[in-house]
Amino acid sequence: MVGLFLVPTAMAQSAKAKTATDAWHDCTSAADAAQREAIARATELLALQWLATERGRFAAYTMAGEKRNPFDLSPKSPDAAPRDGVVQARPPACAWQPVATGNALVVRFTTPFYRFYEAGPGWSAPLRNGIMLEATVARAGENWQASDTSGERGILLPEQKPRAARAATLPPDAAWAEPMPGCARRTKWNGEACVARKR
Repeated sequence: MVGLFLVPTAMAQSAKAKTATDAWHDCTSAADAAQREAIARATELLALQWLATERGRFAAYTMAGEKRNPFDLSPKSPDAAPRDGVVQARPPACAWQPVATGNALVVRFTTPFYRFYEAGPGWSAPLRNGIMLEATVARAGENWQASDTSGERGILLPEQKPRAARAATLPPDAAWAEPMPGCARRTKWNGEACVARKR
């Protein structure tokens, strides 16, 4: 049985970037060469953080173990060991919007479904609409420089310290369970998406 995993409570909230407009544009719509270059720098940063495989994108993390309660009068036990985990994400959509302060863009990569894996509990139920990366890309001289500004909006919690995921150590694949929240009425989960039920 899949255990419980910590998930960001701010995931469903919109980013509060200082942008010139609230409208997000699909990355493929960028017509300006400078905009395309900025998006390319953000895409490079995504590739550094999320390993791309045929199974989707993966990020790894380590979370500190629970500390022993100092007021517990029972026989002392050691603190729990750190926990390693992996996040698997479906291919993301890319969107961008300009920053009001000048020569900068905010580029956001959002996956429709993602799930966590830890030894013991196994795979969690999938969650929806996770921000894999929100990067602010600004001009640095003649070049563009991308920085991760996802903060608590991102998939990983602050206490989940990211580390490089390696293809050789990824957990075994398994069917994707129905995501949380579940599929809407008159639809069902087919392992990939919520689809209309056959009448």
